[in-house]
Amino acid sequence: MVNAPTGITTQTFNSGDTLSALVVNGQGIKWYATATDATDHINALPMTTLIVNNKTYYATETIGGCESKTSLAVLAYNDTLGVNNPSSNIKLQIYPNPVNDVLHFSGEEKITKIVIMSIDGKKVSEKTMSNERKLNVHTLIQGTYLINIFTDKGVQTIKFIKK
Repeated sequence: MVNAPTGITTQTFNSGDTLSALVVNGQGIKWYATATDATDHINALPMTTLIVNNKTYYATETIGGCESKTSLAVLAYNDTLGVNNPSSNIKLQIYPNPVNDVLHFSGEEKITKIVIMSIDGKKVSEKTMSNERKLNVHTLIQGTYLINIFTDKGVQTIKFIKK
């Protein structure tokens, strides 16, 4: 029996992104618009499907021709879409990426908290921030991670590599 893929259940995206921008851990990932379609394995969405803001997509995993009956629900969310205020379109960025020891943040938003997740969706660390613009990640093992950056305008998720 094949299990559902794993990953973060709320992910940010940019306007114009397709389903291929969503990050889940698994093999032979297929996306569906409803949980019922995912369970019944009907109406799979092409990876070129444009993401709709504040919509949940359902991912299944296929291994050796067997597709999971259960799915991972992923909410695609972009808090800047549909807002007419251009100043709210400010994006946080991280650098350097890949990183050795210290991850830096650029952007205007006040960062309140960060959560680092392993690529399979497990929480690795969490830190309350008081407007710091850097984070020491030297204790992380080498690999790929997702960082959720919490601000007063919402949450932004960025993938990064620890060298």
